Amino acid sequence: MSENLNEFKSILTKLYLSDPCSVLPNPLWKTFGHLTDIQTDIKLKGDNVTKLQAFNQREFMVYWSSFYESPDIREAVKKEFRLVVINQKYESFFDKLSFPIIMRYFRLKHSGAELSAALSSQYYFEDVNTQKDCLIVSDFIGRCYENIKPSEKRVKSWTETGVFDNSLWLWIKEKGSGIPIALGIGERDTVNGEGSLEYIQVDPAFRGKGICKALVNELVHRLYSKISIVTVSGDLYNISNCEAVYRKCNFEGDNVWSVLKK
Repeated sequence: MSENLNEFKSILTKLYLSDPCSVLPNPLWKTFGHLTDIQTDIKLKGDNVTKLQAFNQREFMVYWSSFYESPDIREAVKKEFRLVVINQKYESFFDKLSFPIIMRYFRLKHSGAELSAALSSQYYFEDVNTQKDCLIVSDFIGRCYENIKPSEKRVKSWTETGVFDNSLWLWIKEKGSGIPIALGIGERDTVNGEGSLEYIQVDPAFRGKGICKALVNELVHRLYSKISIVTVSGDLYNISNCEAVYRKCNFEGDNVWSVLKK
């Protein structure tokens, strides 16, 4: 790793931990996994960082500015990007007509004020057996989303990362039948003290009963026993309006991130 990249990561970490949702669209550890073979740019005014950006020939992946300035990218370089990830307030810098696919995601941070899980007596929490249940997890996610079904192998790969914590893989099951009706998966970055909610889903037949709220609150409680920051992101236009549920669970913020694809 180059000295410049080390400096970039150090500055990015400091900025991120002070205001995660405005600095990156996802947890810090995920961005670090993509910072290879990139060009980094750090602008200073005295001892203060005023601008930070990172990109390669095809992807623009990190941008932050203390004065809300536009990214500093030559037009010839900008035209080569096939993927742009950027806070929506800077989206106008890129010609959206050049990107036929545009997706937007909300990004929220938990306030720190925990709420009771308040799960109905009809249901109970149970840790996922990640040694045996990866196929069941795959099938359950596929049943809850119209266009997402990770393979059993992919689900298994989630348990092999440095942020895996089995206590953050959680079923809600129906008493009596023992049938899973909801699933939550969180991740824990002990290096930077950050937790994130990654998959939160409720069987369509059991929605509207407060189950999702109970699941989110339980995962937040488990995360706060280990870390100090909890974040979540999701599709801004999700038909289930999951953002509203997170806000009821004391997640806050107004940052929206755009993903532009060619």
